[in-house]
Amino acid sequence: PITEEVVSEKPVSTGIPEKPSIAVLPFVNMSDDPKQDYFGDGLAEDLITDLAKISGLLVISRNSTFVYKDKSIGTKQIAENLGARYVLEGSVRKVGDQVRINAQLIDAPTQHHLWAERFDGPLSDIFALQDKIARKIVASLAVKLTELEQEHVYRKETDNIKAYDALLKGADLMKRYSPDRTVKAIPNFKEAIKLDPNYSRAYAGLAEAYIFAGIYGGRLVGLSPQECFLRSEHNREISMKNPTYGSYIVNAYFFFPVQRRWEEAIADGERGVALAPKESSAWHALGWALIWGGRPEEAADVAGTALRVDHGCVY
Repeated sequence: PITEEVVSEKPVSTGIPEKPSIAVLPFVNMSDDPKQDYFGDGLAEDLITDLAKISGLLVISRNSTFVYKDKSIGTKQIAENLGARYVLEGSVRKVGDQVRINAQLIDAPTQHHLWAERFDGPLSDIFALQDKIARKIVASLAVKLTELEQEHVYRKETDNIKAYDALLKGADLMKRYSPDRTVKAIPNFKEAIKLDPNYSRAYAGLAEAYIFAGIYGGRLVGLSPQECFLRSEHNREISMKNPTYGSYIVNAYFFFPVQRRWEEAIADGERGVALAPKESSAWHALGWALIWGGRPEEAADVAGTALRVDHGCVY
């Protein structure tokens, strides 16, 4: 069950631009196990990715908001630093198959709470909560969605919570590329696929992981580099049956460039950023595709966008 606690106040007018802007902070892990951080981070990241698909909303990137993870800084200061009017913050406590989540949307300049939610229940209800939070944000900020935006924002890639949990673990490991983290990520993506054989995002994650396993020499996963690349291609093909932005990133950055199919790499890079405009990795893939395709001036513009999305981007 989801229970509403407060609040339905109109945002107070300030000098901030008319288009609503929002920063989604990482959900604080309230469990006794620090290894559960990945779950709260994943919830926040997916909300950022979904909200960023809405043309009437300015969403601060994950890399910018996650700078404030575990920092004792007030939401008003965070919003000023990031150029956001609204801040979504919350906490999550995951124990076994049960979860408790608190979330609140704050009008940062006034510190008024536009609404707050508390959720206690089985993990199997987590997708309903994600949808509810996204819908509440859209309604509270009076944002209009096109039919296509409604389809993309509220579409879930799996109904299997255990598959989603395994995917989040693998994705968390792949955020900081290293041989040992790549090796640990692969079983998580495989577990997600085992639990949901139609989980496109997991296939894309596994394809990317095998690419890096091959780049690292393959020995840590007991394969030759060529075998790693073949496994990557197999999983990439499956992911393209219902492509996510991750599928397009693999195409733009790895698959098509290897085959010198530059225009196809660029096209899929553009599809990736259209689906995930706040993912610096998507802009990174498009930038490199443009460089390899002989369009360096456009690549420089894309690099500038990547830096605006993620000030710490070193690609």
